[in-house]
Amino acid sequence: MRCFFQGLLALLPLLVTIWFVTLLFNIAERMLDDLLVFVPKEYRGITWVVAAVETAAAASVFFAMAVFGFLMRTIFGKATVRFIDSFLEGIPGIGSVYKTTRQVIGLFNKPGENSLGKPVFVEYPSAGIWSLGFDTGKISARMLPDGAVEHHTVFIPTTPNPTTGFFAVVSTAKIRQAPLTTEEAFKLIFTGGMVKTQ
Repeated sequence: MRCFFQGLLALLPLLVTIWFVTLLFNIAERMLDDLLVFVPKEYRGITWVVAAVETAAAASVFFAMAVFGFLMRTIFGKATVRFIDSFLEGIPGIGSVYKTTRQVIGLFNKPGENSLGKPVFVEYPSAGIWSLGFDTGKISARMLPDGAVEHHTVFIPTTPNPTTGFFAVVSTAKIRQAPLTTEEAFKLIFTGGMVKTQ
């Protein structure tokens, strides 16, 4: 059962992507059915007509998403998002899941070099083995055992799917700064080290 859940978690990003793409195509197909109503019956069976209508429907879906994304950057859009956030976060159970999902998505959407933290090396999973991760900041002393020295939280992505990984709390003294940019670090992780940085 444990292996099943590990496999499920590893495939979850791919499954979500497939589900989202399938959803978009289903929307495009429904739009196609609606658009074909306006096409004369004698032309509905022609391949290039159906292809043209289907392409127009798919383009409309992506255009609508782009417009929606633009509107979300306006004052009205931001106010709408805040209302939806406050409404969903107030629902027991669903609120915590929604808030966590928003935080994760926001993390990957942040512009800038250090949006995920600085690339670092830590000895994980055992001494003498160095894993490449991202220092996500100092952890509060109240969250550490009594007498513990300064620690940082580190996210260690997995290969080849960097959207999953391991969370570690590492002593500051045991963290080594990596002479890499975030892009270079992700390139190494995503390719399993097959694509080296210059």
